[in-house]
Amino acid sequence: MTFSAPGPAAYRAQIEALPEDLLMEDIVNRRFRIGQEGRLAVYYAPLDWINHSARIVFVGLTPGWTQTKSAFERFRHALRDGQCEDEALKAAKRQAAFRGMRRRLCDWLDKLRVQEWLHISGTDELFGVQDKLLHTTSAIRYPVFVGDNATNYTGHRPAPVDSPLLISIIGSVLLPELDSLPEALVVPMGRPVSEALRSKGFDASRCLFGFPHPSGANAHGARQFAEEQAGMRKVVERLPEVRATS
Repeated sequence: MTFSAPGPAAYRAQIEALPEDLLMEDIVNRRFRIGQEGRLAVYYAPLDWINHSARIVFVGLTPGWTQTKSAFERFRHALRDGQCEDEALKAAKRQAAFRGMRRRLCDWLDKLRVQEWLHISGTDELFGVQDKLLHTTSAIRYPVFVGDNATNYTGHRPAPVDSPLLISIIGSVLLPELDSLPEALVVPMGRPVSEALRSKGFDASRCLFGFPHPSGANAHGARQFAEEQAGMRKVVERLPEVRATS
């Protein structure tokens, strides 16, 4: 199965026509649906922007409803402010990336000394003054919802590797995205994402396989990080040198 990623231009008029106060049914419907497999359904969201200057990529599983709603609202607001489509996509992508879990995420990365490799004082700067170094994305770029109640997909039942639809999106959308950033360190968030990248033969020399999902809901995150820390640290130590940022 090959997945063809839609472009934002195909949905721009529909997004601009959405009601001011967005409800799930405004987006999770046939107009925005771009794939379906059993109880899984994939919907478009304006999350296509790629930061080609990035030296590190955070790869989540898939946008949840909160991030999806935020992306639609930010994209539409930016267009109304007169920003070009690319700038609007950039604003939508950066609006809510990993909010609520940044402290834990950056604490783990600092323990791996990623900040030293990037020549910055701490990886928390990636969400501020050093944001040009960071690209955020998802294994399944577009939101996936499950069943009639449209619950957030959590990476289980089925796992991405067991879903022809989801693994095709990973192969057709995510891998070319990562290939366009050949010098970037890739940080897959959680085991389903690591397993999907491994199944596609992704370059282990620039990927922190085994990195836990930093969500506070991941009660086993600290233990998982401790178990994988030594191996991930070796990956960071062997990365090519990064030119110091000004």
